[in-house]
Amino acid sequence: MLEPVLSLALSVHHNKGTYALLLGSGVSRSASVPTGWDVVLDLVNKVAVASGEAAAAPDPVAWYRKRYSQEPDYGRLLDELAKTPAERAGLLRGYFEPTAEEREGKQKLPTPAHHAIAAMVASGHFRVIVTTNFDRLLEQALQEVGVAPVVIASPDAAEGALPLAHARCVILKVHGDYLDPRIKNTPAELEKYDPRIDRLLDQVFDEFGLIVAGWSAEYDVALRAALERCKSHRFTTYWTRRSRLTSIASALAAHRRAQEVPITDADRFFVDLREKLEALERVDQPHPISAQIAVERLKRYITDKRIIDLHDLVMAEVARLHGQLGVDKFPVQGEVDSPTKERFQERLHRYEAFSDTLVAVFANGVYWGGSKHAALWIKALEGIWNPPDDSGSGYTVWLRQRHYPALLLLYASGLAAVAAGDYVALRRLLTEPQRHGARPQRATPGASLSPVEVIEHQDWVIEHRHTPMSEYLCGLLRPRFASLVPDETRYTEAFSRWEYLYSLHRAHVGALIPLGQFAWRDNARGEPLIGPVREEAARMAVEWPPLKAGLFGGTVEAFKEAEKAVMARVAEAGFY
Repeated sequence: MLEPVLSLALSVHHNKGTYALLLGSGVSRSASVPTGWDVVLDLVNKVAVASGEAAAAPDPVAWYRKRYSQEPDYGRLLDELAKTPAERAGLLRGYFEPTAEEREGKQKLPTPAHHAIAAMVASGHFRVIVTTNFDRLLEQALQEVGVAPVVIASPDAAEGALPLAHARCVILKVHGDYLDPRIKNTPAELEKYDPRIDRLLDQVFDEFGLIVAGWSAEYDVALRAALERCKSHRFTTYWTRRSRLTSIASALAAHRRAQEVPITDADRFFVDLREKLEALERVDQPHPISAQIAVERLKRYITDKRIIDLHDLVMAEVARLHGQLGVDKFPVQGEVDSPTKERFQERLHRYEAFSDTLVAVFANGVYWGGSKHAALWIKALEGIWNPPDDSGSGYTVWLRQRHYPALLLLYASGLAAVAAGDYVALRRLLTEPQRHGARPQRATPGASLSPVEVIEHQDWVIEHRHTPMSEYLCGLLRPRFASLVPDETRYTEAFSRWEYLYSLHRAHVGALIPLGQFAWRDNARGEPLIGPVREEAARMAVEWPPLKAGLFGGTVEAFKEAEKAVMARVAEAGFY
């Protein structure tokens, strides 16, 4: 029998967006955020002090009843202590917003559970969240991944809210928001909801499956009643528990026919669920056969001069890959996504898997029809080099790595152009694609798309190598060139020629000069790999094909200046 958490992950994966979350105070426990009742008790103590009496502890409620002949009320207490909205907001911020010291201790900040939930909302696995919490930790975590949720924290907001089917994310705060004096705390307040809130709850509990986390069900009478009213069970209810459910929660779980899911805590549960969903997403990636089919179609379209079909084939694959590159699949910030070697490698391989078909299309397309269809390859490369949600906020490692698919395409097309001797295609690929929003001097691939700019920790790719990314990419692309350059020696020479020309071009445009295997590896005769390229350039001068194609401005002088800069960089590296 499957473990409950595996059954849950499979259900959520195969029914994307059809499960809602019901979150209680346990989800915010590790953030040291007080519950609403904790706030009421502290406010009662403040009222006692403000009234000139000793602190109300150890029984604040009994003191309040005796003094005022009524139950403590959140709104009334706030009026007693802070008369204006600004004063009330200032008072409440101390409970829910971190001081500098608390922030340093990671208190009152989104927890790993909040970050994991936000990532799963961004990936489309969840759209509706019902919570009894007053804090805004979930909203903060969602904003970090680029999701602006619809927050319903009052009956008025429920009445005018966008229909659930049309919202990317809805947070229904059934007890209100901490800055709203109408939040519900007392037993009397928790017995009944406004009909507008009840109608929305009825819709959620009828139309969605449910994952319950951090909610005891002990005091929330109206929320229990909403669950009890629902008679349909379209999708399973999963009820997480750290220990045995209380009798009230157990009866409610039985009514919902819920499957209990034992957990250690909310943080570990949601992080684990998110990782399982990501693993299932990877399993559903296109089968490698799709690359072979795409290449066969491409060859047919090029041969038959079916330009429109070729364009549609390439751009459909660009659209597919572009849709895989958002922050839903590759978050760039949040504590749960902090960079580690393991996460880095896992992301690298996911980028490669998503990009494989288009890399195969680029390799074959540029080899067989490079300069003839250069405008298409430029357009396609631009589409991937400008990924969705390309903001500048997040971990630098992840922000740089987002351009790895574009780097793969540049390497595949550059190597294909060199192998085919099509230096016009090479020049255009290096100089014409544009990165949106980049400074002019860094807006082209030839000036700002290289392994040193995309991969921050190259030792996380291969350890103890002179040029780790060069070796890695040489091996990674080899299968895609097996039919184009069958001979292993010729492939290595073509790869080194491509990287050397790329380094020369970057020297020519004044960019950082990356070094590839050409800087240290010898050929079969024990000679430097780039020796034949340099000799060929010196012998042919202005007739050298790269110069005739317009690289280095088409002048020998510019080429020699670039060659001088690259060789100085090789000497500086001291590999030989």
